[in-house]
This record gives sequence, C-alpha cells and structure tokens, in this order.
Amino acid sequence: MSDQIHIRHPSDPHKLIKLPIIYDDDRCVAVTKPAKISCKIGEFSILQQVCENLKKPYVQNLGFEHPDIIYSIEDGMSGIIILAKNRESAKVLKNAYGSYLFDFIFDLFCAQSTCDRESELVCSLPIAQHTSKEITLISAKTGKKSCTSFNFIENVGKCEHWQAKCSYLRRDQICLHAHESWLAILGDGVYGNAKIPLFTDLKRNFKANRKANNESSYSGIMAHLSTLKLHDGTVIRSELPKKMRVFMRLLANS
Repeated sequence: MSDQIHIRHPSDPHKLIKLPIIYDDDRCVAVTKPAKISCKIGEFSILQQVCENLKKPYVQNLGFEHPDIIYSIEDGMSGIIILAKNRESAKVLKNAYGSYLFDFIFDLFCAQSTCDRESELVCSLPIAQHTSKEITLISAKTGKKSCTSFNFIENVGKCEHWQAKCSYLRRDQICLHAHESWLAILGDGVYGNAKIPLFTDLKRNFKANRKANNESSYSGIMAHLSTLKLHDGTVIRSELPKKMRVFMRLLANS
C-alpha cells in the first residue's frame, strides 16, 4: 500500500513533491496539501495530477477509479484535502459536505490584535464573488450563507495563534471572515494585508545576504486546515508543515 502521492512542482515540473497520506479507507484518501499548490484547478493541481497518474502502480494500489476532490482550500493555505476514490464515494461525501455535516478547524497565525480573547468571535456575514475581480466580498444581497467562529489559543512572540471553525468553505471565507472580525492572518495580502516577518527580523546574527534568505521564510498564508471531522464521526488530523513549525519557533523566540 502506498503511503504517499507524488505530484510535480508548479515552478519546477522536474521536481516531485511527496504528499503524505494521513488517512485511507475504501471511500477516500486524505493528504496534506502544501501552500502554493492548487487543489483542482490547472495542470499542476493535485486532482489533475492524480488523474494523470491513474495507470501508475502506486496510484492503482490506493484503489482510485475516478478521483475527485470533495472541497477546496485556497492555494496559499496548507492542510487536509480529501480525494474520493470513485464516483459513488464522491457523491456521498459531497452530499454530506453540501449539507454542512463536516467540521473544519484551521490553525491561524495572526498579527497582534485588539480582539476580545476571552470570548468566541463569530462571523456569519454572507459571502459573494466579486463581479469583475478574483476576490470575494460581504454582500447581504447576493452573498451565500457563511459562518466562521474564531477562538484565541495563545501568543506566539509578537503574533497570535487562533483557531477558526466552520462547517462549509466558501472561497476565501477564512481570510475574509477573519478580516471582518479584526484579525489579520500573516501572509494574507488580499484581505488582512499582514506581511510575514523576514528571518532577518526574527533571528539574531542572521546574514541578510544569505543566498537562501527568501526561500527560508514561510511562503504562503499562515493558515493550516489541521482537523477535519466527517459526517460519520471520522476525525482526520494534520500537523503543521515543517516550515511553519520552524517559523513559529523563531517567532516565539523573537
């Protein structure tokens, strides 16, 4: 049985990214999506590449017949992605997801805020797609039902660790609802506009001309889908990406 799914890197097709399988049953496979990788749109998306590799033994051993992704998270985010193995499983899982029977928990790392840390923040503003831009916005007229709750976890250096919970994912919902709740997620340059600190700002004696300087800083939105509960009670968990964990240690010691 395979324990990884291999995909090509968008910026270097000759480089393979290994996605560890964190859950597998007769219905689906769960993997941890890295930041800056698309779920199902484009040549280098996870879904497209799994479909292209259907004839490869390691994919066949996983039991894929007609792969399909049940939901998507933003390209800039990391976290749990579910790949259904066949059409029947996809239908059941998508129906459950569309009926708000999944529970999603994201770990977020935000800039310092003035939010009430003792109480749960709940944002239920409806979300609509902008008519001419690739962004979403709050609209009471055309927006669709959306709800996200936010809970403060701890301070990490000069930043804050929060968790976001929801049962359905509209496009950009986590970032937009965080922004409407006065939270700015690090790396979100669209809604929160909170930049991720450079290593030179976090680590003493770090050489500014170091060749790998830009590569070493975390690339993406500091939001990770860490826990998913399916409609049947199955709970799937994914630890923070290694680069995010390293970055958080530097933040804590800064």
